[in-house]
Amino acid sequence: MTDAIDASLDRYRRHQRLAGALFWMPVVVLYLIEQVGLARALQIQAVYYVAVVVFEVPSGWASDRLSRVGTMRVAAAAWILAHALFLVGATPALIMAQVLLAAGYACLSGTDVTWHFDALESLGRAAEFDEREAASRQGMLLVTAGTALVGGGLAVVDLRLPFVAALIAAVVQLGVAFGLTEPPRAERGGRFRRDLVTTLRSTRDPVLAWLAVFLAAQVVVVHIAAEFTGPYLVDALGRSFDEPAEAALLTGVVSAAVAVLGAAAVRGVRPVVARIGLSATLLVAAIVPVVVVIAMASTVTIWLLPLLALRGVQGAVGSVVAPAVIGGRIEQHHRATFLSLTSLGGRLGHVVVLTTIGAVAADSVGDALRFGAGVAAALWLLVMVGRRAVPTFPTGTLHEHDHEHPALTHDHLHDHGDGHHDHEHDPPVTGPHRHTHAHRTVRHRHAHTRDVHHGHDH
Repeated sequence: MTDAIDASLDRYRRHQRLAGALFWMPVVVLYLIEQVGLARALQIQAVYYVAVVVFEVPSGWASDRLSRVGTMRVAAAAWILAHALFLVGATPALIMAQVLLAAGYACLSGTDVTWHFDALESLGRAAEFDEREAASRQGMLLVTAGTALVGGGLAVVDLRLPFVAALIAAVVQLGVAFGLTEPPRAERGGRFRRDLVTTLRSTRDPVLAWLAVFLAAQVVVVHIAAEFTGPYLVDALGRSFDEPAEAALLTGVVSAAVAVLGAAAVRGVRPVVARIGLSATLLVAAIVPVVVVIAMASTVTIWLLPLLALRGVQGAVGSVVAPAVIGGRIEQHHRATFLSLTSLGGRLGHVVVLTTIGAVAADSVGDALRFGAGVAAALWLLVMVGRRAVPTFPTGTLHEHDHEHPALTHDHLHDHGDGHHDHEHDPPVTGPHRHTHAHRTVRHRHAHTRDVHHGHDH
Protein backbone atom coordinates (compact mmCIF):
# COMPACT_ATOMS: atom_id res chain seq x y z
CA MET A 1 0.00 0.00 0.00
CA THR A 2 2.81 2.42 0.92
CA ASP A 3 4.57 1.90 -2.42
CA ALA A 4 1.30 2.35 -4.32
CA ILE A 5 0.55 5.64 -2.57
CA ASP A 6 4.11 6.84 -3.11
CA ALA A 7 3.78 6.11 -6.84
CA SER A 8 0.38 7.83 -6.86
CA LEU A 9 1.98 11.05 -5.64
CA ASP A 10 3.82 11.31 -8.97
CA ARG A 11 0.64 10.46 -10.88
CA TYR A 12 -1.17 13.16 -8.92
CA ARG A 13 1.07 15.80 -10.46
CA ARG A 14 0.30 14.47 -13.94
CA HIS A 15 -3.41 14.41 -13.12
CA GLN A 16 -3.32 18.03 -11.96
CA ARG A 17 -1.53 19.16 -15.09
CA LEU A 18 -4.16 17.48 -17.24
CA ALA A 19 -6.93 19.02 -15.11
CA GLY A 20 -5.32 22.37 -15.88
CA ALA A 21 -5.50 21.85 -19.65
CA LEU A 22 -8.28 24.41 -20.12
CA PHE A 23 -8.01 25.09 -23.83
CA TRP A 24 -11.56 26.45 -23.87
CA MET A 25 -11.22 28.79 -20.87
CA PRO A 26 -10.30 32.02 -22.73
CA VAL A 27 -13.05 31.68 -25.32
CA VAL A 28 -16.04 29.96 -23.71
CA VAL A 29 -17.97 33.21 -23.14
CA LEU A 30 -17.18 34.42 -26.67
CA TYR A 31 -18.31 31.04 -28.03
CA LEU A 32 -21.59 31.23 -26.13
CA ILE A 33 -22.16 34.83 -27.26
CA GLU A 34 -21.54 33.77 -30.87
CA GLN A 35 -24.12 31.01 -30.46
CA VAL A 36 -26.87 32.76 -28.45
CA GLY A 37 -25.97 36.43 -27.74
CA LEU A 38 -24.64 38.13 -24.56
CA ALA A 39 -27.78 38.07 -22.38
CA ARG A 40 -28.53 34.40 -23.12
CA ALA A 41 -24.83 33.54 -22.77
CA LEU A 42 -24.84 34.94 -19.23
CA GLN A 43 -27.93 32.88 -18.44
CA ILE A 44 -26.26 29.72 -19.72
CA GLN A 45 -23.18 30.58 -17.65
CA ALA A 46 -25.50 30.93 -14.65
CA VAL A 47 -26.72 27.38 -15.34
CA TYR A 48 -23.15 26.23 -14.74
CA TYR A 49 -23.04 27.85 -11.31
CA VAL A 50 -26.49 26.58 -10.36
CA ALA A 51 -25.35 23.08 -11.28
CA VAL A 52 -22.21 23.49 -9.19
CA VAL A 53 -24.45 24.46 -6.27
CA VAL A 54 -26.42 21.23 -6.77
CA PHE A 55 -23.34 19.00 -7.03
CA GLU A 56 -20.86 20.76 -4.75
CA VAL A 57 -21.72 19.46 -1.29
CA PRO A 58 -22.87 15.94 -2.30
CA SER A 59 -19.62 15.48 -4.25
CA GLY A 60 -17.56 16.65 -1.27
CA TRP A 61 -19.45 14.29 1.01
CA ALA A 62 -18.95 11.43 -1.48
CA SER A 63 -15.23 12.19 -1.47
CA ASP A 64 -15.12 12.03 2.34
CA ARG A 65 -17.55 9.13 2.75
CA LEU A 66 -16.88 6.90 -0.26
CA SER A 67 -13.69 7.55 -2.22
CA ARG A 68 -11.53 10.51 -3.13
CA VAL A 69 -10.04 8.69 -6.12
CA GLY A 70 -13.47 7.59 -7.35
CA THR A 71 -14.74 11.15 -7.16
CA MET A 72 -11.75 12.36 -9.22
CA ARG A 73 -12.53 9.74 -11.87
CA VAL A 74 -16.14 10.91 -12.06
CA ALA A 75 -14.83 14.47 -12.62
CA ALA A 76 -12.78 13.44 -15.65
CA ALA A 77 -15.65 11.40 -17.13
CA ALA A 78 -18.06 14.33 -16.73
CA TRP A 79 -15.62 16.61 -18.55
CA ILE A 80 -15.35 14.21 -21.48
CA LEU A 81 -19.11 14.33 -21.98
CA ALA A 82 -19.26 18.11 -21.40
CA HIS A 83 -16.67 18.95 -24.04
CA ALA A 84 -18.38 16.67 -26.55
CA LEU A 85 -21.71 18.44 -25.97
CA PHE A 86 -20.14 21.90 -26.37
CA LEU A 87 -19.24 20.86 -29.91
CA VAL A 88 -22.91 20.29 -30.73
CA GLY A 89 -23.63 24.00 -30.20
CA ALA A 90 -27.44 23.90 -29.88
CA THR A 91 -28.89 25.57 -26.77
CA PRO A 92 -30.08 22.34 -25.04
CA ALA A 93 -26.66 20.75 -25.63
CA LEU A 94 -24.89 23.85 -24.30
CA ILE A 95 -27.02 23.78 -21.15
CA MET A 96 -26.30 20.08 -20.59
CA ALA A 97 -22.61 20.70 -21.27
CA GLN A 98 -22.58 23.35 -18.55
CA VAL A 99 -24.27 20.94 -16.11
CA LEU A 100 -21.65 18.24 -16.77
CA LEU A 101 -18.79 20.72 -16.67
CA ALA A 102 -20.09 21.86 -13.28
CA ALA A 103 -20.38 18.27 -12.05
CA GLY A 104 -16.73 17.71 -12.95
CA TYR A 105 -15.52 20.81 -11.16
CA ALA A 106 -17.67 20.07 -8.12
CA CYS A 107 -16.22 16.57 -7.88
CA LEU A 108 -12.67 17.85 -8.17
CA SER A 109 -13.18 20.87 -5.90
CA GLY A 110 -11.49 20.12 -2.59
CA THR A 111 -11.10 16.42 -3.41
CA ASP A 112 -7.75 16.74 -5.17
CA VAL A 113 -5.99 18.69 -2.42
CA THR A 114 -7.50 16.60 0.38
CA TRP A 115 -6.39 13.42 -1.42
CA HIS A 116 -2.91 14.89 -1.59
CA PHE A 117 -2.91 15.82 2.10
CA ASP A 118 -4.32 12.42 3.11
CA ALA A 119 -1.76 10.56 1.00
CA LEU A 120 1.17 12.42 2.56
CA GLU A 121 -0.36 12.09 6.02
CA SER A 122 -0.67 8.31 5.60
CA LEU A 123 3.06 8.17 4.82
CA GLY A 124 3.95 10.33 7.82
CA ARG A 125 5.00 13.17 5.49
CA ALA A 126 2.30 15.78 6.12
CA ALA A 127 5.03 18.38 6.66
CA GLU A 128 5.77 18.19 2.92
CA PHE A 129 2.26 19.22 1.89
CA ASP A 130 2.83 22.97 1.53
CA GLU A 131 5.83 22.60 -0.72
CA ARG A 132 4.53 19.67 -2.76
CA GLU A 133 1.07 21.16 -3.29
CA ALA A 134 2.65 24.46 -4.31
CA ALA A 135 4.82 22.65 -6.86
CA SER A 136 1.83 20.68 -8.16
CA ARG A 137 -0.34 23.79 -8.36
CA GLN A 138 2.46 25.66 -10.11
CA GLY A 139 2.75 22.92 -12.73
CA MET A 140 -1.02 22.94 -13.21
CA LEU A 141 -1.09 26.70 -13.73
CA LEU A 142 1.78 26.61 -16.20
CA VAL A 143 -0.13 24.01 -18.22
CA THR A 144 -3.18 26.25 -18.03
CA ALA A 145 -1.03 29.09 -19.38
CA GLY A 146 0.20 27.04 -22.32
CA THR A 147 -3.21 25.61 -23.17
CA ALA A 148 -4.83 29.05 -22.92
CA LEU A 149 -2.40 30.33 -25.54
CA VAL A 150 -3.03 27.33 -27.75
CA GLY A 151 -6.79 27.62 -27.20
CA GLY A 152 -6.76 31.29 -28.17
CA GLY A 153 -4.83 30.43 -31.32
CA LEU A 154 -7.18 27.58 -32.22
CA ALA A 155 -10.17 29.88 -31.71
CA VAL A 156 -8.88 32.20 -34.44
CA VAL A 157 -9.52 29.30 -36.83
CA ASP A 158 -12.72 28.02 -35.20
CA LEU A 159 -14.15 28.67 -31.73
CA ARG A 160 -14.99 24.96 -31.41
CA LEU A 161 -11.41 23.70 -31.72
CA PRO A 162 -10.41 24.50 -28.09
CA PHE A 163 -13.19 22.13 -26.93
CA VAL A 164 -11.79 19.36 -29.14
CA ALA A 165 -8.35 19.75 -27.53
CA ALA A 166 -9.89 19.81 -24.03
CA LEU A 167 -11.84 16.63 -24.83
CA ILE A 168 -8.61 14.78 -25.66
CA ALA A 169 -6.96 16.02 -22.44
CA ALA A 170 -9.94 14.85 -20.35
CA VAL A 171 -9.68 11.33 -21.84
CA VAL A 172 -6.01 11.14 -20.81
CA GLN A 173 -6.85 12.61 -17.40
CA LEU A 174 -9.37 9.81 -16.78
CA GLY A 175 -6.69 7.23 -17.59
CA VAL A 176 -4.29 8.79 -15.07
CA ALA A 177 -7.04 8.95 -12.42
CA PHE A 178 -7.47 5.18 -12.72
CA GLY A 179 -3.82 4.83 -11.66
CA LEU A 180 -4.30 6.63 -8.34
CA THR A 181 -4.56 4.73 -5.04
CA GLU A 182 -6.97 5.60 -2.23
CA PRO A 183 -5.07 6.48 0.99
CA PRO A 184 -6.10 4.51 4.09
CA ARG A 185 -8.31 6.41 6.50
CA ALA A 186 -8.85 5.67 10.18
CA GLU A 187 -12.46 6.79 9.96
CA ARG A 188 -14.93 7.74 7.28
CA GLY A 189 -17.94 9.99 7.63
CA GLY A 190 -21.39 8.73 8.48
CA ARG A 191 -24.74 9.88 7.21
CA PHE A 192 -24.83 12.82 4.82
CA ARG A 193 -26.98 15.07 7.01
CA ARG A 194 -24.97 14.37 10.15
CA ASP A 195 -21.65 14.98 8.38
CA LEU A 196 -23.01 18.20 6.89
CA VAL A 197 -24.12 19.48 10.28
CA THR A 198 -20.78 18.52 11.85
CA THR A 199 -18.87 20.35 9.12
CA LEU A 200 -21.04 23.46 9.46
CA ARG A 201 -20.40 23.46 13.19
CA SER A 202 -16.67 23.70 12.50
CA THR A 203 -17.28 27.35 11.58
CA ARG A 204 -17.63 28.02 15.29
CA ASP A 205 -13.86 28.25 15.03
CA PRO A 206 -13.43 31.97 14.12
CA VAL A 207 -10.47 31.22 11.86
CA LEU A 208 -12.46 28.68 9.83
CA ALA A 209 -15.50 30.98 9.73
CA TRP A 210 -13.42 33.82 8.28
CA LEU A 211 -11.65 31.47 5.88
CA ALA A 212 -15.03 30.25 4.60
CA VAL A 213 -16.09 33.86 3.89
CA PHE A 214 -12.75 34.56 2.21
CA LEU A 215 -12.97 31.52 -0.07
CA ALA A 216 -16.61 32.17 -1.02
CA ALA A 217 -15.91 35.83 -1.82
CA GLN A 218 -12.87 34.76 -3.84
CA VAL A 219 -15.06 32.61 -6.11
CA VAL A 220 -17.39 35.51 -6.88
CA VAL A 221 -14.83 38.24 -7.53
CA VAL A 222 -12.37 36.15 -9.55
CA HIS A 223 -15.18 34.85 -11.75
CA ILE A 224 -16.56 38.33 -12.40
CA ALA A 225 -13.14 39.32 -13.75
CA ALA A 226 -12.78 36.11 -15.76
CA GLU A 227 -16.29 36.10 -17.28
CA PHE A 228 -15.94 39.57 -18.76
CA THR A 229 -12.34 39.51 -20.00
CA GLY A 230 -13.35 38.36 -23.50
CA PRO A 231 -16.29 40.77 -23.93
CA TYR A 232 -14.18 43.60 -22.45
CA LEU A 233 -11.43 42.99 -25.02
CA VAL A 234 -14.00 42.98 -27.85
CA ASP A 235 -14.98 46.50 -26.75
CA ALA A 236 -11.37 47.57 -26.20
CA LEU A 237 -10.46 46.49 -29.73
CA GLY A 238 -13.48 48.28 -31.17
CA ARG A 239 -14.86 45.04 -32.59
CA SER A 240 -18.31 43.45 -32.51
CA PHE A 241 -19.22 39.99 -31.24
CA ASP A 242 -19.60 38.89 -34.85
CA GLU A 243 -15.82 39.18 -35.30
CA PRO A 244 -14.33 37.72 -32.10
CA ALA A 245 -11.12 36.17 -33.48
CA GLU A 246 -8.78 38.96 -32.40
CA ALA A 247 -10.35 39.20 -28.96
CA ALA A 248 -10.20 35.40 -28.59
CA LEU A 249 -6.48 35.41 -29.27
CA LEU A 250 -5.86 38.25 -26.82
CA THR A 251 -8.03 36.57 -24.21
CA GLY A 252 -5.86 33.48 -24.59
CA VAL A 253 -2.78 35.63 -23.98
CA VAL A 254 -4.36 37.15 -20.87
CA SER A 255 -5.43 33.74 -19.56
CA ALA A 256 -1.92 32.42 -20.08
CA ALA A 257 -0.46 35.38 -18.20
CA VAL A 258 -3.01 34.83 -15.40
CA ALA A 259 -1.83 31.24 -15.04
CA VAL A 260 1.88 32.16 -15.14
CA LEU A 261 1.46 34.85 -12.50
CA GLY A 262 -0.65 32.45 -10.44
CA ALA A 263 2.16 29.90 -10.61
CA ALA A 264 4.62 32.55 -9.44
CA ALA A 265 2.28 33.46 -6.57
CA VAL A 266 2.00 29.80 -5.54
CA ARG A 267 5.77 29.42 -5.48
CA GLY A 268 6.35 32.67 -3.61
CA VAL A 269 3.53 32.52 -1.05
CA ARG A 270 5.42 30.71 1.74
CA PRO A 271 8.15 33.34 2.27
CA VAL A 272 5.51 36.08 2.05
CA VAL A 273 3.44 34.38 4.75
CA ALA A 274 6.56 34.02 6.89
CA ARG A 275 7.28 37.73 6.48
CA ILE A 276 3.90 39.46 6.85
CA GLY A 277 1.66 36.75 8.30
CA LEU A 278 -1.07 34.50 6.99
CA SER A 279 -4.09 36.79 7.19
CA ALA A 280 -2.20 39.80 5.78
CA THR A 281 -1.09 37.68 2.80
CA LEU A 282 -4.67 36.58 2.13
CA LEU A 283 -6.02 40.13 2.44
CA VAL A 284 -3.44 41.52 0.01
CA ALA A 285 -4.24 38.71 -2.44
CA ALA A 286 -7.97 39.36 -2.02
CA ILE A 287 -7.80 42.98 -3.11
CA VAL A 288 -6.04 42.23 -6.42
CA PRO A 289 -9.06 40.93 -8.41
CA VAL A 290 -11.21 43.69 -6.87
CA VAL A 291 -8.85 46.29 -8.33
CA VAL A 292 -8.97 44.47 -11.68
CA VAL A 293 -12.79 44.55 -11.85
CA ILE A 294 -12.98 48.21 -10.78
CA ALA A 295 -10.40 49.16 -13.41
CA MET A 296 -12.34 47.28 -16.12
CA ALA A 297 -15.52 49.13 -15.10
CA SER A 298 -13.74 52.51 -15.10
CA THR A 299 -12.03 52.51 -18.47
CA VAL A 300 -12.02 50.57 -21.74
CA THR A 301 -8.51 50.32 -23.14
CA ILE A 302 -6.16 47.69 -24.47
CA TRP A 303 -3.47 49.08 -22.13
CA LEU A 304 -5.23 47.41 -19.22
CA LEU A 305 -3.97 44.00 -20.35
CA PRO A 306 -1.12 43.74 -17.76
CA LEU A 307 -3.58 44.42 -14.92
CA LEU A 308 -6.07 41.88 -16.25
CA ALA A 309 -3.36 39.24 -15.93
CA LEU A 310 -3.31 39.64 -12.13
CA ARG A 311 -6.87 38.44 -11.54
CA GLY A 312 -5.85 34.87 -10.56
CA VAL A 313 -3.39 35.73 -7.78
CA GLN A 314 -5.96 35.40 -5.01
CA GLY A 315 -7.16 31.98 -6.14
CA ALA A 316 -3.61 30.69 -6.51
CA VAL A 317 -2.61 31.83 -3.01
CA GLY A 318 -5.81 30.53 -1.41
CA SER A 319 -5.49 27.12 -3.09
CA VAL A 320 -2.21 26.44 -1.28
CA VAL A 321 -2.71 28.18 2.06
CA ALA A 322 -6.33 27.26 2.86
CA PRO A 323 -6.05 23.43 2.71
CA ALA A 324 -3.05 23.48 5.04
CA VAL A 325 -4.92 25.54 7.64
CA ILE A 326 -8.08 23.47 7.24
CA GLY A 327 -6.13 20.20 7.49
CA GLY A 328 -4.87 21.18 10.92
CA ARG A 329 -8.32 22.17 12.25
CA ILE A 330 -10.85 19.73 10.74
CA GLU A 331 -11.01 15.95 10.97
CA GLN A 332 -9.87 14.09 7.89
CA HIS A 333 -13.33 12.85 6.89
CA HIS A 334 -14.82 16.37 6.85
CA ARG A 335 -12.12 18.34 4.97
CA ALA A 336 -13.42 17.99 1.41
CA THR A 337 -16.96 18.72 2.62
CA PHE A 338 -15.78 21.97 4.20
CA LEU A 339 -14.07 23.09 0.99
CA SER A 340 -17.17 22.13 -0.98
CA LEU A 341 -19.37 24.20 1.32
CA THR A 342 -17.20 27.29 0.86
CA SER A 343 -17.22 26.80 -2.89
CA LEU A 344 -20.99 26.33 -2.72
CA GLY A 345 -21.38 29.72 -1.03
CA GLY A 346 -19.28 31.36 -3.73
CA ARG A 347 -21.18 29.72 -6.57
CA LEU A 348 -24.53 30.74 -5.08
CA GLY A 349 -23.30 34.31 -4.83
CA HIS A 350 -22.10 34.29 -8.41
CA VAL A 351 -25.43 32.89 -9.65
CA VAL A 352 -27.15 35.88 -8.05
CA VAL A 353 -24.62 38.29 -9.59
CA LEU A 354 -24.89 36.82 -13.10
CA THR A 355 -28.68 36.65 -13.14
CA THR A 356 -28.91 40.21 -11.81
CA ILE A 357 -26.49 41.46 -14.45
CA GLY A 358 -28.51 39.69 -17.13
CA ALA A 359 -31.61 41.53 -15.90
CA VAL A 360 -30.19 45.05 -15.41
CA ALA A 361 -27.40 45.28 -17.99
CA ALA A 362 -28.98 43.55 -21.00
CA ASP A 363 -26.28 43.52 -23.69
CA SER A 364 -24.14 46.35 -22.24
CA VAL A 365 -20.71 45.12 -21.14
CA GLY A 366 -20.02 48.46 -19.46
CA ASP A 367 -23.15 48.34 -17.30
CA ALA A 368 -22.41 44.73 -16.40
CA LEU A 369 -18.89 45.60 -15.25
CA ARG A 370 -20.04 48.59 -13.21
CA PHE A 371 -22.47 46.38 -11.32
CA GLY A 372 -19.76 43.75 -10.87
CA ALA A 373 -17.31 46.36 -9.54
CA GLY A 374 -19.79 47.35 -6.81
CA VAL A 375 -20.21 43.70 -5.80
CA ALA A 376 -16.45 43.12 -5.74
CA ALA A 377 -15.80 46.16 -3.53
CA ALA A 378 -18.57 45.16 -1.12
CA LEU A 379 -17.20 41.63 -0.78
CA TRP A 380 -13.68 42.85 -0.07
CA LEU A 381 -15.02 45.14 2.69
CA LEU A 382 -16.88 42.14 4.13
CA VAL A 383 -13.65 40.12 4.19
CA MET A 384 -11.78 43.01 5.85
CA VAL A 385 -14.41 43.55 8.54
CA GLY A 386 -14.65 39.81 9.14
CA ARG A 387 -10.91 39.52 9.67
CA ARG A 388 -10.99 42.22 12.35
CA ALA A 389 -13.61 40.15 14.20
CA VAL A 390 -11.27 37.13 14.47
CA PRO A 391 -9.49 37.41 17.85
CA THR A 392 -6.50 35.20 16.99
CA PHE A 393 -5.21 33.95 13.68
CA PRO A 394 -2.46 31.48 12.68
CA THR A 395 0.79 33.19 11.76
CA GLY A 396 2.06 30.52 9.40
CA THR A 397 1.02 27.53 7.33
CA LEU A 398 0.87 23.92 8.35
CA HIS A 399 4.02 22.22 9.52
CA GLU A 400 4.88 19.12 11.48
CA HIS A 401 7.62 18.46 13.97
CA ASP A 402 8.74 16.13 16.72
CA HIS A 403 8.88 16.81 20.43
CA GLU A 404 11.03 14.81 22.81
CA HIS A 405 10.50 14.99 26.53
CA PRO A 406 13.62 13.62 28.24
CA ALA A 407 13.53 11.25 31.16
CA LEU A 408 12.84 13.06 34.40
CA THR A 409 13.57 12.05 37.96
CA HIS A 410 12.05 13.81 40.91
CA ASP A 411 11.42 13.11 44.52
CA HIS A 412 8.80 14.46 46.86
CA LEU A 413 7.70 14.23 50.44
CA HIS A 414 4.30 12.78 51.21
CA ASP A 415 2.27 11.21 53.95
CA HIS A 416 -0.07 8.25 53.36
CA GLY A 417 -2.46 9.90 55.70
CA ASP A 418 -3.46 12.43 53.03
CA GLY A 419 -5.37 9.76 51.06
CA HIS A 420 -3.83 10.61 47.65
CA HIS A 421 -1.43 7.64 47.40
CA ASP A 422 -2.55 4.09 46.79
CA HIS A 423 0.74 2.22 47.16
CA GLU A 424 2.02 0.29 50.19
CA HIS A 425 5.45 -0.15 51.73
CA ASP A 426 7.07 -3.29 53.03
CA PRO A 427 7.88 -3.02 55.85
CA PRO A 428 5.06 -0.52 56.62
CA VAL A 429 6.06 3.15 56.84
CA THR A 430 4.17 5.78 58.79
CA GLY A 431 4.51 9.54 58.88
CA PRO A 432 6.08 11.82 56.27
CA HIS A 433 8.74 10.16 54.07
CA ARG A 434 10.48 10.80 50.71
CA HIS A 435 9.81 9.02 47.38
CA THR A 436 11.76 9.13 44.12
CA HIS A 437 9.92 8.78 40.76
CA ALA A 438 11.49 8.27 37.31
CA HIS A 439 9.52 9.22 34.16
CA ARG A 440 10.55 7.59 30.89
CA THR A 441 11.48 9.51 27.75
CA VAL A 442 8.37 10.48 25.75
CA ARG A 443 8.30 11.44 22.07
CA HIS A 444 5.34 12.66 20.04
CA ARG A 445 4.62 14.31 16.71
CA HIS A 446 1.90 16.74 15.75
CA ALA A 447 0.99 19.06 12.90
CA HIS A 448 -0.33 22.58 13.37
CA THR A 449 -0.36 26.11 12.10
CA ARG A 450 1.79 28.36 14.21
CA ASP A 451 -0.61 30.38 16.36
CA VAL A 452 -0.99 31.70 19.86
CA HIS A 453 -1.19 28.18 21.25
CA HIS A 454 2.44 27.42 20.37
CA GLY A 455 5.16 29.46 21.94
CA HIS A 456 8.16 28.26 19.97
CA ASP A 457 9.72 29.53 16.75
CA HIS A 458 11.06 27.59 13.77
